[in-house]
Amino acid sequence: MRKIILILAFVIVHFTFIIENCVGQWVQCFYTENAAVYAIKEKDNNIYIGTYGSNSGIYRSSNNGINWTKITPDTIGQIMDIGLKDSMIFAASQFGLYLSTNDGISWSYILNHNCLTIEFSNSNIFVGTKHGGIYSSSNNGLNWTNIAILNVTYVNDLLIQGSLFIAGTGEGIYRSTNSGINWVKTANQYIEKLTYSGSELFAGGLGFFKSTNNGLNWTPSGLNNIIIFGLYNYSGTLFSATHEGFYISKNAGNTWFVKNEGITGDTNFYSVYANSNFVFAGQYLHLFRRELNEIIVIKNISTEIPSAFSLEQNYPNPFNSVTKIQFKVASDKFVKLIVYDLKGREIKTLVNEELNPGTYDVQFDAGNLPSGVYFYRMEAGKFMETRKLILLK
Repeated sequence: MRKIILILAFVIVHFTFIIENCVGQWVQCFYTENAAVYAIKEKDNNIYIGTYGSNSGIYRSSNNGINWTKITPDTIGQIMDIGLKDSMIFAASQFGLYLSTNDGISWSYILNHNCLTIEFSNSNIFVGTKHGGIYSSSNNGLNWTNIAILNVTYVNDLLIQGSLFIAGTGEGIYRSTNSGINWVKTANQYIEKLTYSGSELFAGGLGFFKSTNNGLNWTPSGLNNIIIFGLYNYSGTLFSATHEGFYISKNAGNTWFVKNEGITGDTNFYSVYANSNFVFAGQYLHLFRRELNEIIVIKNISTEIPSAFSLEQNYPNPFNSVTKIQFKVASDKFVKLIVYDLKGREIKTLVNEELNPGTYDVQFDAGNLPSGVYFYRMEAGKFMETRKLILLK
């Protein structure tokens, strides 16, 4: 391992991409040669991505992925994770842990280990490593303590909730209830990423697993035999970046739906992040983004099983420029709900997934469309119905 204990300065490189107005699909917003987008983080309205490969580094965007600036020198190496705390930026790389306190202008080397993940709890920093277990610092990286050797090769991710620590590793899941002093192995599965929603904990690796008792027991819940590299929860919706595509779940991982629209060729995803505007997904060479409201726009407003399929009239109608469409699903079916213009051209796909029985509503935002008459059609098995909506601005 290289030992680089110095302050690093470098020339800032800018990247600009044009994001087309593509609705209902992923759009490329970043490209790099010979590297994968392995980490995505956000702080103070800045998106940070870390790349892993021969062209590695951390890039930052202040406009949701339209423009990018590289903020690390090439000597930092391949980025596995990014830590953002107060005014500090941490780069977890194959060569060690690096710190910048001046917005990425210069960097110092603070931990001599192959670093895979970084997490914060109160004033403490925790780093998972390859072959070294878990390290902790209470003074922003000036001094470090090895708090857990564990009998593992890779500590891929850490989840901390108060004194409860969960470590996702190459050899299983480890749990500590006293802030990392003592550890117990609670599952044997290979784990890449951890997240949570309320009282439920989730783990992704070779399949998806969840725990309802603070990580004491874990049960498989879908995506069997699929390698999960990225896992993220946003307001109860789980996003999963896998080697077979991008998946979402709206019911804590009980059912998953693939969301690969706009992706051609490679469907191997490595990372995922969501904010109130967009979902970001990283691949080899590319970062893609997609509107959050478009990907999780469907709301299940009743689980009572309807007697028949139906499509209701949008409300309000006429509208300017947002309206809601309600529909009913009588049995498990793959449902499509698409908006068309008067010439029959597809304007926006609102629903394109398998749904359980129930009543749903979906919001249609026509803010970028001209006034006029449009149609929306629902297809579910043999059921098909079309209705008219009027946009008045």
